[in-house]
Amino acid sequence: MPRAKRVRVEPVTADTLPDFERLFEARGSPHYCYCAIHRFREAHEFDLAQRRAALRRSVRRGIPIGVLAYRGDEPIGWCSIAPRESYVKLERSRTMPRVSNAPKKGVGVDTTRLLIDGTARQRRTTQHVIEQLVYVLER
Repeated sequence: MPRAKRVRVEPVTADTLPDFERLFEARGSPHYCYCAIHRFREAHEFDLAQRRAALRRSVRRGIPIGVLAYRGDEPIGWCSIAPRESYVKLERSRTMPRVSNAPKKGVGVDTTRLLIDGTARQRRTTQHVIEQLVYVLER
């Protein structure tokens, strides 16, 4: 395990969904988008409640939407990292083209956002979260 023992990374699941929502509703967070724009074809037409509901449905269906970073029991960060297929708006992207169709470990995983709470950023947490993400992906 990397040296970043103070920070742990967990997938967003039905159990951690309340933590995800709490992080996105915190002051200074991107609560206006819920990072749904790449996940749903019609996301640009959604209001905030529709974006939040669409992500809730995805999580409850077991569709990966990313991981949460925790310090203790407090969610301090989130990364939208998931199988490329969960980002429906990237299917025809020229700026983020698919690298390979091969089902290899680590291939076909994309990230579109890394969010770290403002107070956590002051403690070099971003570096620790990235180290944890790499560790999780290499497993």
